[in-house]
Amino acid sequence: MFKNLVLKNLALFFWLLILVVSYLMLIELPPKDGVIPHIDKIQHMLVFMLLTMIGLIAYKPYRYWLAAALVLYAACTELLQGALTITRLASINDWLADICGIAMAMILFNMLKKRRMRCFNT
Repeated sequence: MFKNLVLKNLALFFWLLILVVSYLMLIELPPKDGVIPHIDKIQHMLVFMLLTMIGLIAYKPYRYWLAAALVLYAACTELLQGALTITRLASINDWLADICGIAMAMILFNMLKKRRMRCFNT
């Protein structure tokens, strides 16, 4: 029962994060001088890695569907940035950074899953 409650709350947290990320990706931002080169790509990777990890835990049986949905979500957010904002542009490089974050989360999740299975089998 406790596990189901945690998973339900985690799923709710995942959808709340989707809303927050959507908002943050679609607000107008002033142009910024890059102190750290490509910091926006790093931010994209980390955000989508976090989203994916939380989604994988909340929706474990649907992990491949989740990854595919997040890749489409990332593409949509980029297209909407280009269509709905003045100061932001749709960027294939941002989308690729999002996909890298999703892929890294999938790899990490599978590594942790295998490690956990080995610990319980020994």
